[in-house]
Amino acid sequence: MLNTSGGTRSSEVAWTPGGGGILPGVSMPLYQTGANPANASVSTTNRNVPDISAVAQNLFSVASLCGGSALNWVGSKVKASQCTGSTVCQVINGVETLEPCATTAQSSTNTNFNGTSASAPLWAGYMALVNERNASSGPMGFANPMLYQIGKSTSAAAQFDDITSGNDNNSCAFGYNATTGYDLTTGWGTPSCGLVGQLSKKPTILLGVSGTAQGPFVCINGSGFSSGGTVTVQYAGVPEFATPTPTLDVITTSQAVSGTGGSFSMTDNETTTVANAVAAGVSACTASEIASGVVTVDVIDNTTGESASATMPASLWCNINQSTQVGGGCTLPSVTITYQQIGACNGSASFMFSAGLNAAYEVYGIQGIDNSENPSAFNYNPSNLYVQQASGQDFFDPGLMIYADEFGPFASIPATIGATNVMNYSPYGLGATIVSTTNSNGAVEANATSYPLNYKQQSTDPLVVLVNADPTQTTVDNAQDCDNVVPP
Repeated sequence: MLNTSGGTRSSEVAWTPGGGGILPGVSMPLYQTGANPANASVSTTNRNVPDISAVAQNLFSVASLCGGSALNWVGSKVKASQCTGSTVCQVINGVETLEPCATTAQSSTNTNFNGTSASAPLWAGYMALVNERNASSGPMGFANPMLYQIGKSTSAAAQFDDITSGNDNNSCAFGYNATTGYDLTTGWGTPSCGLVGQLSKKPTILLGVSGTAQGPFVCINGSGFSSGGTVTVQYAGVPEFATPTPTLDVITTSQAVSGTGGSFSMTDNETTTVANAVAAGVSACTASEIASGVVTVDVIDNTTGESASATMPASLWCNINQSTQVGGGCTLPSVTITYQQIGACNGSASFMFSAGLNAAYEVYGIQGIDNSENPSAFNYNPSNLYVQQASGQDFFDPGLMIYADEFGPFASIPATIGATNVMNYSPYGLGATIVSTTNSNGAVEANATSYPLNYKQQSTDPLVVLVNADPTQTTVDNAQDCDNVVPP
């Protein structure tokens, strides 16, 4: 409800007959993530409503009549003048009525509108102004992601009039109070004059990033770009890593704009970039890059030259064992491989094989592969599992004698895990690689060392997350002979 003083806005309070709340059985859309963490009433799993609000009471609509002709009727449909003598036929609030024709040069009449009869036409008018500004690049389309991006930004106060008092309890006991920021009574609030211009600032992007031990998976949702065109995506400030320094500072890729209203969604697997850097002799980012570096993502419209930007921590590009997601632009489908580091051994006296001096066989047990969050099948290949050492990447190698002589039918083998499925091993699916050690008796050192597993993603793979079931355990049997390395 709008309160005015001298014709200007003085305050607004939530309209008591209004509505809002949480929709049961409807999942929360990604753009609502983090809308207002301080408001305990806002659901973190289900769809929250409303998104925004507008004036619902104390709003008057005026029709001007001039010389017997209806010139304008704000908020309702006006029929053509049907004056016969002293009357004109108009449709007022859906009802046809005969109103007196103006007998003077100009007169007016007014009526009071409430609820969505007032607020919905206002928002339709706001969006018409936005689309007018965007005439050259197409209509706004689905505005919610941008509205929430604005609401969660530091400029929200300049775009929305935040309603912080009142409630929609009406005669019910389960209504909600208006609060600072997003709430379940007025959403982000009512639009201020700057919102039309802000919504007209095109294009825009929302960013989702997951960093793994191999590098980042980046997901970008863009809107407001030229329909049917292309965009150039640049990552600026990519970590230069340690010496020797590959030239990585700016990485460029491209994407077609094929969605409605100039929108697109892309998933960019940049793990290969980091893998190539590692292959060139790089093992980690510098300490300062991990601590405070920032990578800027610039998406440039190749038709208009306009661009949109977002940032991510540079550490997500570093070859470190982490899995962190930032942003909220999109969700990256992922698969989780759970494993156990079983222990190390030097070789087998009975089967007569050996890892050699300053080396050891490191044995792992794969417990399960969870593909339940991925809408596509995952082609698992244990030969993509590896240990990162200073000397390079040590992959699982089914050609090692330990596979045939010790693992036999219990070796982990390639498998396809169906969409949304989970595959568990019983007992473990075994695998091994040879690691380098400084101790000539490699098993002694390796049994006391943690060697996290990594997975080399292929271009068609989803994000693969490795989880060590017990990262504090580096050996089960503390054996040196591979005949004695037995999984628990």
